[in-house]
Amino acid sequence: MSETNSLPNRMPLTIIQAAIDRILSAGVPPAKFHEPISNMAQSVKRMRRLTDQLLLFRKMQAGKLSVAVQPTDLPQFLKNIFLTFHEVAEQRKITAEFLPQSRHFHVPVDHDYIDKAVYNLLSNAFKYTPSGGIVTMKVKQNEQDSTVAIIVEDSGCGISKEKQKHLFDRYVTGKISSDSIGIGLNLTASLIEAHHGSISYCERNGGGSVFTLTIPANEDAYSQSERLQASAIQIQTSSAERNNTSLYKAMRAQPLNSQRILIVEDDNDVALLVQQEINELFYTDIASNASEALRKMESESYDLVITDMTMPKMSGLAMAKHIRQGVHNPHVPIIILTGKIDDDLKTKALLTGINVFMTKPFNAEQLRAHCVNLVKSSSSLVQPPSVQTERVISDNRQARFLSQLNQAIDAHIDDTTLNVDTLTEILKVSRSALNTKVRTLTGLSPAELIRSKRISQAKHLLRETDMSIGEIGNKVGMPSPQSFNATFKKITGLSPSEFRKGGVA
Repeated sequence: MSETNSLPNRMPLTIIQAAIDRILSAGVPPAKFHEPISNMAQSVKRMRRLTDQLLLFRKMQAGKLSVAVQPTDLPQFLKNIFLTFHEVAEQRKITAEFLPQSRHFHVPVDHDYIDKAVYNLLSNAFKYTPSGGIVTMKVKQNEQDSTVAIIVEDSGCGISKEKQKHLFDRYVTGKISSDSIGIGLNLTASLIEAHHGSISYCERNGGGSVFTLTIPANEDAYSQSERLQASAIQIQTSSAERNNTSLYKAMRAQPLNSQRILIVEDDNDVALLVQQEINELFYTDIASNASEALRKMESESYDLVITDMTMPKMSGLAMAKHIRQGVHNPHVPIIILTGKIDDDLKTKALLTGINVFMTKPFNAEQLRAHCVNLVKSSSSLVQPPSVQTERVISDNRQARFLSQLNQAIDAHIDDTTLNVDTLTEILKVSRSALNTKVRTLTGLSPAELIRSKRISQAKHLLRETDMSIGEIGNKVGMPSPQSFNATFKKITGLSPSEFRKGGVA
């Protein structure tokens, strides 16, 4: 198999590998196993679907495709397939519309073949439609010629005139470009032709694509051998099976850090996986292609970009060059994920300015570690030395300690005796351990942190209350006017009275 044909088969392996990693590293409670197990279940089904398509492709090559049609409520059957893309549409903010001419009517179809043909068209439509776009599926009856049309429209990038000429051809030899559709449409066309039907393409008004599948509406179009016998048993991977699989979705807590990461990945399953692995640590956005990512970067500020290498229209490497040569955050760290294992490509990526090059299947722990380290280094580089940079929290233990530390200081902020010894007693840690942890999480010594929080509270009271400066000094544990004024001015550059009058600290 060529690299291009083998790449899709690596994607489910990525999900399975990361889910297994997560299960092995998870502790109690058991609920933490739910989501990875769901990921694996979904990936196994996806791999089976790819394998089924490969088997059908082999049958097609050998000229052995034959249907087994049965009367089917076609609008309801197609609706089940359409609903499997609900999560993708919601995640990408794509408007998804299912518009049958009638809610119920029966047509003879081979469930497996129609499922795969329609699923392929919808998969391409959602894949190539940008965020904020629209995907519509219509089902129309034509009583004059006894046919049914299944129409899939999208507002995506469309298909070039040159490629339209060979849209349903099978690629036999030669390398397929990264933005081609591959053998999927050729297989879809063959599945519809086995129904004595046809497939056509036209450009959508306003941009995008329209694919139309036309199949017979009457059983008379099929020979006796092409009709499913009542006693036959079908074992199928169909939309109904996919639709009945309820995937566990954990409720998301707030990330431990305020930094934002942009995930650029045209495979929605992999994008969601990467998001699941890091959204405990950071806020995340997803872009389905490089163009969408570059648009997002024009209006949003990101602390890290994680991108796939092979994407339609523009590769991850080409996008990285755009970022490095542009004006919108050209120094943002970039991690690239790829199924290609190629030393020359890795060298080229690093020379382009890629910070980390990771091959799929990737290790989830390593990905999280790279994210933390790159965000840390990026935060310290973009700030001048005089500005205190926000520290990156890498796990829940750090978050719990920082929360306990802040609560301890806030609860005793008006206590003039609050000092390092007070904190060691409350938090049950040694002075050296306290100093190490506080410096790691805040960049300040414990004494500096106490002083900083006293002044922050004083600034709040000066702005929001009519209390006298002396009263405020008492409220923040600094009853001496001289000491309060001196400390406040040292930290803010203004006296308390100047700050209250509207000075900017």
